[in-house]
Amino acid sequence: MADDPDRRKFLKLATCGVGVGLGAAISVPALSMVIDPARKKTVTTPSEPIDVGDLGQIGVDWQRFDVIAPEIRDAWTSQQNVVLGAAWVRKRHSLEAVSAVCPHLGCAVAFQPEKKSFLCACHESVWGDDGAAKSGPAKRGLDPLPIEVTPEGRLRLTWVRYKLDTSKREPG
Repeated sequence: MADDPDRRKFLKLATCGVGVGLGAAISVPALSMVIDPARKKTVTTPSEPIDVGDLGQIGVDWQRFDVIAPEIRDAWTSQQNVVLGAAWVRKRHSLEAVSAVCPHLGCAVAFQPEKKSFLCACHESVWGDDGAAKSGPAKRGLDPLPIEVTPEGRLRLTWVRYKLDTSKREPG
């Protein structure tokens, strides 16, 4: 009876079944833990407008404002008051805002009031007072940013990061 082929076959299948069950019990939760963040949006930045200052601070010349997110989260941490970038804002006929990020490679853009132009010192791109490209390797003008004024007179800017080094303006 010890050499019964049906018994041996059953014991082999039972041993394999227990092994598969234990392997699944261990690997499914581990695999789920690894794959779970890929199904979620783990990095969050504000999509609604961010308060950047008081309308009373704005003049006819460009002024630089830091764009500070109240909170940014990733899969592990949450940070408060994170500087996302900067914007140049002015009020002439209407309220205008442009990103202070160079559309060529993402360097900081400075305003030169004496020349009434913007300059990226990294690769010497130049834009006019209206943000239109004048010279340099940048393929487009400075990126406009949506800005609004609250009833209380606060400036609220929507931060948009655009793809770099393209002639088309596409959010990144």
